[in-house]
Parts: sequence; C-alpha cells; structure tokens
Amino acid sequence: MHGDEQIPGNRVARWEALAVALDNLHSVLRQDATWRWLSTQMSALGGQSPYSVMLRRGGAERVRDLTASYRDPSFT
Repeated sequence: MHGDEQIPGNRVARWEALAVALDNLHSVLRQDATWRWLSTQMSALGGQSPYSVMLRRGGAERVRDLTASYRDPSFT
C-alpha cells in the first residue's frame, strides 16, 4: 500500500496475520533467510510451502500459528 491508502476491510485480518507471522519468524531467523523459509515445503503444512499456503483463504492464519509455535519455549 502506498501513502494514505488503507487496506480494504475484508483483508485486514489477513495482512495482520502475515505481519505477526513475519515478526515471529524474524525473532528466530535472520531476515535474509525469509524467502528460503517461505518457499520450503513443510510437513506441518501438509507438505506445502508457507508461501503456497498463504495464498489460500485462512492460510495466513495457519502460517502465523506455525511461526508462533517457534517462539514457544518447548520448541526444539
């Protein structure tokens, strides 16, 4: 989005989930590794990459939840 344009109301939740997912991810991974992570197939996402999952309805929330699990102290 540019300048004063706002995100359309029906997409706010998706953009917020994406922002939180990236914040979570960058707390445990270098930012320059983001694209590689986004394009890696993961068993937690049914063998799909986070990028392909995010393109579907509800996918940003699934990726957000996955990245939140990385911040859990019990994550190994």
